[in-house]
Amino acid sequence: MPANSRSLTLEIGGVTGLVAPLLGKQPPDSHVWILRGEAPAFVKSRGPLYSGGPIWQIELESPVWPDQADGHQEIHKDGNEPGADN
Repeated sequence: MPANSRSLTLEIGGVTGLVAPLLGKQPPDSHVWILRGEAPAFVKSRGPLYSGGPIWQIELESPVWPDQADGHQEIHKDGNEPGADN
């Protein structure tokens, strides 16, 4: 399923908006990817998290659940092992 990519540009108005690029204080653009569909979902973001901060890339990560065949025990949503008397 394709994702929409959007570029977010912070526009600073007034005199500050005219001077900021000259002084190198214009914030960089941020980029966001949203998965299209009946229920849109966040996919990825690239941009600063705060003023003057570094560019961060945030992506979704899928959990990898242990396979019972490799010796790991299954844990239920309530945090208990199957068959545990809690």
